[in-house]
Amino acid sequence: MKKFVSLVVVLALVLLVWFLYRAIQPPELVDRFSGLRIASTIYPLGFVAEHIGGISVRVAVLTPPGVEAHEFEPSVQDIAGLYNADLFLYVGAHFDPWADRLRPELEANGVRVISLAESLNLSRIYHRDGEDVTDRDGGSLDPHFWLDPQHLVRATSLITQALQSIDPGKQDVYQQRADEFVASLTVLEDEYRSGLSECTLHDALVSHDAFGYLGDRFNITFHAVSGLSPESEPTPRTLAELTKLAEDKNIRVVFFETLTSPRIAETIAREIGGMALMLNPIEGLTSREASVGSTYFTLMNMNLKNLRTALQCL
Repeated sequence: MKKFVSLVVVLALVLLVWFLYRAIQPPELVDRFSGLRIASTIYPLGFVAEHIGGISVRVAVLTPPGVEAHEFEPSVQDIAGLYNADLFLYVGAHFDPWADRLRPELEANGVRVISLAESLNLSRIYHRDGEDVTDRDGGSLDPHFWLDPQHLVRATSLITQALQSIDPGKQDVYQQRADEFVASLTVLEDEYRSGLSECTLHDALVSHDAFGYLGDRFNITFHAVSGLSPESEPTPRTLAELTKLAEDKNIRVVFFETLTSPRIAETIAREIGGMALMLNPIEGLTSREASVGSTYFTLMNMNLKNLRTALQCL
């Protein structure tokens, strides 16, 4: 009888441990799916991986819709789920620093971890120290590479190579899907070049320094109210300088972003007698964008439409 009771207790403990383990796993990473499990810190990386992998992969984006990616910190449940991933993609360049901290332990447990910033030729932004721009620390790497289609092509190649090395039996499938995705990016770039080819203005005001790659690719100078973080508050002097800049360059549109307050953009717009429009950094989706099926391509097309308005394009 005692042996029977002991066996029941042991079985109960095993079941309890199993249920607790299941309870802390994200549902995207614990089902019976037999393909590759991929986790990414932000939407653009997950979007690329999903297109390359197709039905052979299951992608979990850790930053949920409606959450500002710069401010996101993973939960215990999020972190536990990462140990079940075959591949973990993150930006790097201090965009998602918590991923840097988790990387050694994940790699020690067999998870392939890739920081895209380590393999892409990222630009530097020299940010403000009080009121003056300084390069004393060599500037900060700009992590927002996905807003330039050509940079995203290079990121696509890196992600494709990772999938092929993990799952060599589907190398040709991944390459074909990657080629199709790159073709879509080429079409997008052509649409931008055509749509921005005849514009009166080549300067624009934006909420934060997220659009440097987009500007470099299509000959637009973006003047940012804040630095690399959208939450940083501009000084009164900065606001005054940007207002004067807008007046001098005949800028009548001030851009705000989807996941941050439009308050400052609207304030400057009132000062210059203009209007505020959205320019999406596509760091993540809003809850509404996710519910209606918005994608990187639809959001980039909306950005193009608003840029054409702001830059007074023909």
